[in-house]
Amino acid sequence: ELEQQQQRLAAELDQRDHEMDYAPATTKVLHLAHGPDGRPASGSASGSAAAGSAAGRGSEQPRATNEALHEELSRGSAQPHGAVPSAASTSTGDLERKQAERQLDRFKKATKKYVQDFREGIYGLLGWKVEMKGEGSEMRWHLTSRYQDGQELVFQLRPAERGRTADFDLLSTEWAEELQQDRQAMAYLEVYGSIPGFLASVTAELVTQRSLPG
Repeated sequence: ELEQQQQRLAAELDQRDHEMDYAPATTKVLHLAHGPDGRPASGSASGSAAAGSAAGRGSEQPRATNEALHEELSRGSAQPHGAVPSAASTSTGDLERKQAERQLDRFKKATKKYVQDFREGIYGLLGWKVEMKGEGSEMRWHLTSRYQDGQELVFQLRPAERGRTADFDLLSTEWAEELQQDRQAMAYLEVYGSIPGFLASVTAELVTQRSLPG
């Protein structure tokens, strides 16, 4: 809108400058000394003088108008193209920030719900509640069975070495020490190196114990 206004002012100024190219007060006009019949042109001197006087008065108004247009156009050009008032800019920035905050909040809530649903699914399907907790600079996986209250197994990932892939180590806990006596369950770890087999054996044993009477 500002650019269109500047273009309109510039066009109007050009038109007025063009009209002022011919100013009777400052332009020398050649009048015919005689008319077509050879007689002096009637009222040529007085008409020329009157026209010059009227033109002199009339030329002041376009010149003043042109100066005003020049000043207005200069003020419009001084404002950078595309600039918006600071209040509007601040309002737009606040609106975008609030929208970003709302989107981030919705993302956090959706992610939290997804993680919670995933944990509940694992707990219902496999019978183990899995939590990952930081211990200093290392991460440890804490497993709790749905068939054993108040006990947990803790595993820590052992980094891969040359000729050996990364694997989990069973850390010492009260329950892990008790399971050392379960030769079948420990065989899955020590002989086959299978943590899923170890957990399945522990789960089967717990289910059997719960099914037994008394």
